[in-house]
Amino acid sequence: MVLDCIFRSTTCQIDTEFGFKVPSELIKMTCGHWQLNKWMENLYRHKGGKSECFSLINVKLSEKDLLNLREDIQSWSLPKGTRYDFYLPDSEMLKVENIEQRRKLEAETYKEDMQIIDLCLKEIAEGKTVFYRCWW
Repeated sequence: MVLDCIFRSTTCQIDTEFGFKVPSELIKMTCGHWQLNKWMENLYRHKGGKSECFSLINVKLSEKDLLNLREDIQSWSLPKGTRYDFYLPDSEMLKVENIEQRRKLEAETYKEDMQIIDLCLKEIAEGKTVFYRCWW
């Protein structure tokens, strides 16, 4: 199963925390990051989301949400993903043969996560609304 983690922004005013449909622009997409997706699903549920299937549900991200995500990533405390217990996209985890490779991939994923958060915070600073959606 392939997982797309999609971050988008819009200039539209959004008055709900999730489930909205608006025209938007892609900020960044990453694939197979089950731990990030689980964190976002937990946020969706915290905001009142009840759908059993989290795929294709837009979830609005506030500056506070993104700073909380950054803190959890920096402390290596993202929730366990649904497929692997490692801080790696599942497609890369299947290729890991030794601990050195694993550490390198973890560092690359960490760096990409920080870049995504920075891009999202920049969009918010420009007055846009940022949201997340996954697709599998």
